[in-house]
Amino acid sequence: MTPPSVSALLGKPLTVSNRSPRFPDRLLQHRAAFACVALAAVCLACAPRVHASDDDEAELLAVLKQETELATKTRMNSDFVPGIVAILEGDRLRALGARTVWDALPYVPGVLAVRDRTGTPSVDVRGVPFPFNSGSIQILLNGSPIWRESAGLNGSVLYMPMAQVERIEFIRGPGSVLYGDYAFMGLVNIVTRKQGNEVAAGVDSHGARDASMLYSGKVAGWETSVNLAGQTSDDAILPIGGSADDKRFSGVATAKYGGLTLQAQTFDRHVYNFAKSGVSPARSETNWSGEARYAAELMPGLSGELRAQYLYNNVTTSANGFKGDEILSGADLRWTGWTRQTWLFGAAYSDANIDRAMFLPPPPPGGGAPQPVTTTDKHRSVASLYAQDQVELTDALRGTLGARYDNNSEVGDRVTPRAALVWQPGEHHVFKLQYAEGFRAPTFFELYSGPQRNPLDFEVNRTEEFNYVYQRPQLTLRATLFRTRLPNMVFVDLAHRRFGNVANAKADGAEFELSQQIGSELRIDANLTYVNAHDNRDLPLLAEEQVAEVPHWMGNVGLLWNPTRDWVAGAHWNHVGNRSGASPERGNYDLVDLSLTRRALLLRALDLELGVSNLFDKRVVQLDPGPFGDLKLPYQSRIYWTRLAYHW
Repeated sequence: MTPPSVSALLGKPLTVSNRSPRFPDRLLQHRAAFACVALAAVCLACAPRVHASDDDEAELLAVLKQETELATKTRMNSDFVPGIVAILEGDRLRALGARTVWDALPYVPGVLAVRDRTGTPSVDVRGVPFPFNSGSIQILLNGSPIWRESAGLNGSVLYMPMAQVERIEFIRGPGSVLYGDYAFMGLVNIVTRKQGNEVAAGVDSHGARDASMLYSGKVAGWETSVNLAGQTSDDAILPIGGSADDKRFSGVATAKYGGLTLQAQTFDRHVYNFAKSGVSPARSETNWSGEARYAAELMPGLSGELRAQYLYNNVTTSANGFKGDEILSGADLRWTGWTRQTWLFGAAYSDANIDRAMFLPPPPPGGGAPQPVTTTDKHRSVASLYAQDQVELTDALRGTLGARYDNNSEVGDRVTPRAALVWQPGEHHVFKLQYAEGFRAPTFFELYSGPQRNPLDFEVNRTEEFNYVYQRPQLTLRATLFRTRLPNMVFVDLAHRRFGNVANAKADGAEFELSQQIGSELRIDANLTYVNAHDNRDLPLLAEEQVAEVPHWMGNVGLLWNPTRDWVAGAHWNHVGNRSGASPERGNYDLVDLSLTRRALLLRALDLELGVSNLFDKRVVQLDPGPFGDLKLPYQSRIYWTRLAYHW
């Protein structure tokens, strides 16, 4: 059987599997996008017919599949997990010109990549924006937290360079049953590269210079890897008129022996000499963690994992700051001893401290200087229990039931449910239906903005999703309908002059994705999102109004052309429709990126990458939402870049 052309795109051999189970064990390696009906029709019309027997086709589908543990903590084909999971492969994203994780996130349907006033990356997910904690999503680095959600600030880890990334996994919608607090609007897991040896360096026309190193090998029986990257720039990406120096460093070191894994991770960013005015630092951010995990097969059908992590975060800006540490621990048991069932039982405990935190709120209505909110020596502990049962009701129908109990020392108790069905009526068709809830605890400034702790409850996201997947060896189509309700959002309670659970929001929408291989040289990944979102956060006592910060329509198209084994050309078009909050500026924009990769230079050990971001130098107005209106932040920069990588 001829290997699929995907392997040529990535330069990786594929191993053919001899099995094609009803619920396949592996999933399409490339997932990222869909397209509008017109684009899908064009691609289907252009695609060559695949002449293969049913056995050959089933075998090729098995080859292209990929597993994920993100949605269920049990290894499954991601088209069969109960939630909606996008998996973005690092090799393909780099070939398309993505330079950071944040650059790659538009390939996830329903995700709008945005920046705040300090140039810090964030996202809006499914039409409901949040100005803190990267859009109220939980961010994991190799399955572990790297940022403190209770900080109430945006972290910079989404700027991790793609040179370090093996893949990105993104849950759209709630993931709190397994991951707890702040797996609220979504969850992203950044999986870094741990195999291979490489050194690389690059420059761009915006003053950035970067370098990275990957080393892996065995030391005294330990499987080890070190993955480091750094960047410095004398012209940081800021709103038009702003200028600053920007330094970043990220690193992951792992050592594995049998079932024991030790891991250290860090991400630092420092923005200084803001506007070249001598004010320093404008932003200083340090995050690092150390973790140990031990996994073992306890008996036939029963496996377990223990984990313990120490996390430290310290961020200071011109107006806000947060410093504290946290100890996290947990255990999971997986039981497959009963026919057609997979049970997961888990327990987690976290003990967190805030040494010092400060937040400067927006000016009150009518003017006047706002008073900073300062918090010192605060403590929060969270104890959690969760359980999940995946059961094959028939050969074609699988159900998932899950629930989580959390006891938060500052907020109280909560039970979070999840229920899903996955139905595969035929080899090429999958239907999924899910109800899930997500939650987040109030941040420190929401709790401690007054002389006494505010009586706040959890924010809750209740989401229903319906998903359809159509899959052929060279074509994957996905369509998702979602309905999201947030009935008790934390916002300014004008009547009591404090924060309260006084606002609400709702969003309804559809997401379409397409991945199409055309012949042996061309691949298309595309997506289209429609969302209709309303909230009453700006006027909590009145009726809901259209969310002004997000468009009704968003879309992406990525093209990879692989004419020979060693040449790859990429193009990416990102469309964001009109956003009423950007008025009188144009609220819509279209960004085009181009890239070219020449592999295997100089004894087949050197790769050269060239690219241009924002080819047509389009102006983008970012909207930073606040209690009394949006701050309009115009960004505009065309960037040429190049990078050399030597591997052995």
